[in-house]
Amino acid sequence: MQKPKGTRDFVGSESILREKITSLFIDFARNLGFTSIETPVFEKSELFERSVGKTSDIVQKELFYLSSKKNERFALRPELTAGVVRALIERGIKSMPKPINIYTVGNVYRYEKPQKGRYREFRQYDLNSFGEKNPYFDGYFIASAVKFIEKIINKKIVVYINSLGSGKTKELYAQTLLKTLKDNTDKLCDDCKSRITKNPLRVLDCKANCKDFFSDLITIDKFYTGDEKQYFKMVTDFLSTASIKFKIDPYLMRGLDYYTSIVFEFTVLDDTSRSSVLCGGGRFDNLVGNLGGSQTDAVGLGIGLERLLDNMKDIPDIKNKSLLIAPVSEDFVKKSYEICLSLISKGRSAQVSTTTNLQSSFSFALKNNFKKLIIVGDETASGRVAVKDLKSKSQKTVNLSGL
Repeated sequence: MQKPKGTRDFVGSESILREKITSLFIDFARNLGFTSIETPVFEKSELFERSVGKTSDIVQKELFYLSSKKNERFALRPELTAGVVRALIERGIKSMPKPINIYTVGNVYRYEKPQKGRYREFRQYDLNSFGEKNPYFDGYFIASAVKFIEKIINKKIVVYINSLGSGKTKELYAQTLLKTLKDNTDKLCDDCKSRITKNPLRVLDCKANCKDFFSDLITIDKFYTGDEKQYFKMVTDFLSTASIKFKIDPYLMRGLDYYTSIVFEFTVLDDTSRSSVLCGGGRFDNLVGNLGGSQTDAVGLGIGLERLLDNMKDIPDIKNKSLLIAPVSEDFVKKSYEICLSLISKGRSAQVSTTTNLQSSFSFALKNNFKKLIIVGDETASGRVAVKDLKSKSQKTVNLSGL
C-alpha cells in the first residue's frame, strides 16, 4: 500500500520543520493583527463554481467532487478564500466591525498532474482582509508577505504585479481580446481555443506555448480609468519606497475569476521562468456580494508550504511584541505603514491604527492590550516619533532608528 499519487508524507524532521513554518506564519499573521478562522475541507461544489469561476481550470479540470447518499454535490476545497467568505456571510459580515483581518491554515486539493512543487494535496497559508480599500494598505500587505517569505527561505523575492481594474474594465478588455483571439486561433493550443468563447481572459493564464503570442495582444492598462491608474501607481510607489523588487506584468490574470484591481504573485529572484510561485493573491472586492453578502472590499493572499520547503535554507526566530502605530492625520498614513513594515521585517509585532483620531487609537490600544502607542505626526520630518508606554502612561520622543 502506497500513498495516493500527488500527496506527500511528513515524517520526523520534515514534520518538525512543517510545524515550525506553520508556527512562524501564525506568529507573523498575529503580529499583523489577524485572527484565525477554520472552515470545512469540503463545501457544496456550487460555492467554488460561483467564486473561482465555472470556466477556470480549477473548476473545469481540478476539483475533487464528492457525492452524498442524498445525491448532494460537494467538492474538496481547491483554495481557502471561498470557504472563509461563505463563513463570514453566514455569520453576518455586514454588521461586523471593519476591517476584518483573517488568517487561515489548511490543506487544499486539486486534481492536477503532480510535479515538483505541485501536489494534489498541499498546505496553504492565507491572509484575507475585509472592509478596507487603501492602496497604501495593499502595498504594505504585499511587502509584509515578501519580508516574511524572504526571512523563511533566505532568498530574495520578486513580485509580479498587475491591475485588472474594475469588473467593467475587465469586461471591456475581454471583449476586445476576444476579437483578436478569434482572428488568431491558429496560434493557440487546444485548451485556449475552447477558452475563447467561455472566458477569453483565461487564455492569458495558459501554461503552454500560447504565451509566445501574448506580446501581440493589447494590454489591459489601455482600458484603465483615471482612478484605476492612480490606485495602481500608489500601490507600486509604496513597494518602491519599501525597497520591494517588483515587475509589472500586464498579462498577469491569476487563475481565479473573482479577482479585480490588484493581482500579484511572488517567485524567487532567479526563477525567471516563474515555475514555482511561492505566493499569489489580489483584491476581490465583488466576491462577498457575488456570493450573497453585502458589497465588501477585500484583499487576500495565499502562501504554499510545499513551495517554501522546496526553496528554503533555514528557519529564523521571530520575536513577539505589540505596538500600535497611530497616524495623527491622513498625511501620515503612508509613513505609518512604512514604519510598520520596517518593524515587522525586524520581527516586531505591530499594526497601523485604522483611524487618524488619536484618542480612538489610544482607546483601541488599551482595550486590546498593546504595549506601546507609536504616534506618527510632524516629528517624522526630523526622523522622530512619540512613543507612549501604555502601562506606565509615560511618553517620550525617540528616533525612528531606535524603535
